[in-house]
Amino acid sequence: LRDLVGSNGAPLRKVFGSNHDDSFRLLREGKAAGFVMDRALLAYESGRRAQAQREFDHLARLKLPAAQYSLAVMHLKRELPGANRAAARRWLERAARAGFVTAQYELGQALETGSLGRRDLKAAHDWHERAAQAGSVAAQLAMGTAHYLGRGRPQDSERAAHWFREAAKAGDEGAMYLLASMYEKG
Repeated sequence: LRDLVGSNGAPLRKVFGSNHDDSFRLLREGKAAGFVMDRALLAYESGRRAQAQREFDHLARLKLPAAQYSLAVMHLKRELPGANRAAARRWLERAARAGFVTAQYELGQALETGSLGRRDLKAAHDWHERAAQAGSVAAQLAMGTAHYLGRGRPQDSERAAHWFREAAKAGDEGAMYLLASMYEKG
């Protein structure tokens, strides 16, 4: 979880989401938000799940998308007492709506596979597209694949090539191969 919340220098928009009012409120009200997040991550990494849950829950209720995402992950991994898919989906959707790119991609994946309930390929496509536009290479690959196969939207080789090209520009070798294969086939 640590790499997903900005401790590695990720842009603040990935940590706080796109709602700047909430971001500034968090910073104003408690410069401690970063400290609490670090403490929660340390508790999680040390196996102290109950403490991590309390810390993430506090920050999630303050609308910190990284904490919302972390709670979703804990529910999905069944690391909490009473963990359930409905709670995982609720926290994942909140983080995704706030602009947390990893949550957008993961929500797309969950909707595509049905791991949070009913499969919804159209909604999966929409979340993957948001994440892809924000620069997620994994989401760019998902978009390319969806367009190539016609999954969630009509088949569209031009859009598939566009998304594979974006992922290839980011250095993804699989996308480079898929794009080359598309060019080779014409």
